[in-house]
Amino acid sequence: MMKQLHLPVLTVVLSVKCFCLPFLGAQETKQFGDFEYQESDQSIIITGYAENGATSVSVPAEIDGKPVKSIGERAFFRSNIASVNLPDSIVEIADGAFRECRELAAASLSNNLTSLGAEAFFDCLALSEISKFGNIETVDKWTFWNCQVLIGIDIPDTVVMLGEGVFDNCINLRNVSLGTDVQSIGDRAFAECRELTQLSLPESLTVLGSEAFYACRNLSSISLPTGLRMIGFGCFRECEGLLSISIPSGVTNLGSDTFRGCRNLKNLTLAEGVTSVGSSCFSGCSALVNVELPDSVSLIDEDAFISCKGLETMKFGSGLLTIGETAFLGCEMLVMADLPAGLVEIGDEAFQGCERLSRLEFPRSLRILGREAFGNCDGITSLEIPSNITTFGENVFRACLGLKTVTLQLGITEISPGMFEFCEQLIQVHIPPSVIRIGDNAFANCRNLLSANLPNSIVELGYGAFAGCWELRDFSFPAGVTEINGVLQGCKGLETVHIPDSVTRIWGGSFEECSSLRTLDWPIGTTIIEANVFNGCTSLRSFGVWEGITEIGRRAFENCDSLEWITLPQSVEFIGDESFAYCDTLRTVTIQSNLQSFGYAVFSGCPLIEAVYFTGNAPLTTGTGNFDEPIENQKAYYLEGADGWGSNTWAGIPAESIGQAREIEIWQIKHGIFHTVAGDNIPSGGSLPLLVSYALNLDPVNGVLPVAHIDGDLIQVDFFGDRSDVVYLVEISKDLLTWTTTGVTLSEPDSDGIRTASINLEDDRCFVRFRFLAE
Repeated sequence: MMKQLHLPVLTVVLSVKCFCLPFLGAQETKQFGDFEYQESDQSIIITGYAENGATSVSVPAEIDGKPVKSIGERAFFRSNIASVNLPDSIVEIADGAFRECRELAAASLSNNLTSLGAEAFFDCLALSEISKFGNIETVDKWTFWNCQVLIGIDIPDTVVMLGEGVFDNCINLRNVSLGTDVQSIGDRAFAECRELTQLSLPESLTVLGSEAFYACRNLSSISLPTGLRMIGFGCFRECEGLLSISIPSGVTNLGSDTFRGCRNLKNLTLAEGVTSVGSSCFSGCSALVNVELPDSVSLIDEDAFISCKGLETMKFGSGLLTIGETAFLGCEMLVMADLPAGLVEIGDEAFQGCERLSRLEFPRSLRILGREAFGNCDGITSLEIPSNITTFGENVFRACLGLKTVTLQLGITEISPGMFEFCEQLIQVHIPPSVIRIGDNAFANCRNLLSANLPNSIVELGYGAFAGCWELRDFSFPAGVTEINGVLQGCKGLETVHIPDSVTRIWGGSFEECSSLRTLDWPIGTTIIEANVFNGCTSLRSFGVWEGITEIGRRAFENCDSLEWITLPQSVEFIGDESFAYCDTLRTVTIQSNLQSFGYAVFSGCPLIEAVYFTGNAPLTTGTGNFDEPIENQKAYYLEGADGWGSNTWAGIPAESIGQAREIEIWQIKHGIFHTVAGDNIPSGGSLPLLVSYALNLDPVNGVLPVAHIDGDLIQVDFFGDRSDVVYLVEISKDLLTWTTTGVTLSEPDSDGIRTASINLEDDRCFVRFRFLAE
């Protein structure tokens, strides 16, 4: 089966590698002994050889009195001969003359040889000895390819060019003497010569082809001549034994992969004159420790020093303009790489993963910082970023785990997406008033960031800009921001958020898992609470009246475990599925509006709900599964005269009218307090009786009494005093026994319901008290 699969492939190879004999007109092929030949220009060309079992062959110097001058194309193709001796009359060996003579061990050529054709000894596996190259100038391509037992060879001084793949895969070749006039060594000329340990290159050499010494794994010493002008890509790739190299000044460009994988290369010298270091040029040279580039180098291309894991110091020349992408990626030991004054661009991931790089100063010339240019540089502790940098890629300093402080200079207009994401030790960042945009995830998961003082110049905060910043306690959105999209998602320590009225949309999930969030100013221009906005805000205790809201999205308040009461404004028309599901401590709900739609499982997993108050009509549509198994005394309450309450149940729980409720009762249920609680009661967590909080329009739990202001002999107290069902009395006393309203001037309520009590002092001591009488 293996032969059946292999033969078609062999046929294709033969058709590609086939060589045509030169046109010899109508001349016939003749036989001389075991040799086939043709006559041409009074000379003889050997065109074939008839096997007779002989292992040693000597080609005659003449036939029929004519000199034998040429061995024709494929004349001995796949012959089983072991040795061949050519006469000095031979001047030409044509292409493939001894190709695939796999038993051939020794070949003596001609002292007068002038032409050695391509593939002449191609795949002669046993060839170990070859002599007499005559006066040839070129060793053509693939001449000795795969001559696996060839150990040594002397190239005469007449040779000026070694062609492509001349000694490719000569895996035992170790002794090579090049002539003094060799000018060019072709592509893959010595590729995979694994036993080659050293080679002296002549001063005449100007060109080293691509992969010329590829995978010469034991090559440890090679001196490049001063006249060298070009080194092809991958020339010394995977020369694992190479210890040192000096690049002469005539080589202006080091091509891609030139020394890639030379993992034992320790000493590198680049002469002044080299202008560029090509892509992957020194990739994986893990033994390099200290590298100094000449001032002439203007470009370090992509991957140039990638994974040089031992590299500690990198000294750049003054002429450097560009550091390409991933140029120093994974150089984990790199400690010092001072950026030169003329540098313009640092490419994507250029220094990504340089964990020990600790000092970073950006030159004034720098304009471009690429994506993740310094990502995972854990040794950097502080940064000052100048305004001359106009382009920042994404994640420029992502996961710099040691970074603690950042200062952005005035003039910078944008913080790019992910710029400081996962900088977990970042404590402080200074953002100048020139910044107008902060990109997606710019500071996401900076878990020790204590504050974020944002200038009002900012008009856009990207998705998740500060998500996962666990130590943030208070956050104020800039006045010009119009949308909030997940900016603070997962900020577990966040307690207070201030949102300007410029915001018109808060996207779904924006405050999800902000488990310490207690208070938040909802903007008047935002009418929809979208899905999952407060999901997992386990410290949110109440949801008060946010007028203007028309819709509460799916799971908007799910898992708000500390939410004890909610009051929905009159503007709400739609409540989405599971919007308050699994709020474990929720006890009372007040719905003021005339709801259009009440979703599915809105209060599923809320085991403590005792009362749902409606101040309007029954919802037009009600989903199923809104409550778990009903608890004792759980009811829905509605006001007398409301429509849609014909049944004595709603959503599976009893429904009951509370008649024409008084204003104080309406106020109580809006603040999550049962309508039956008397006004002289102090609510849990509060300090004032309900009637006092109602009369003064204070929060029943966190309300603070008005403060008196003294100006000379005048005492004034400003307070809310516009309840129609409350009588307000302000009294004074000198001894706390006798109280009177005499001497007190009480103004009428202004447009906001504020009244002022004014008292003129007649002596040094005066006590003031407020009394509230419910009508």
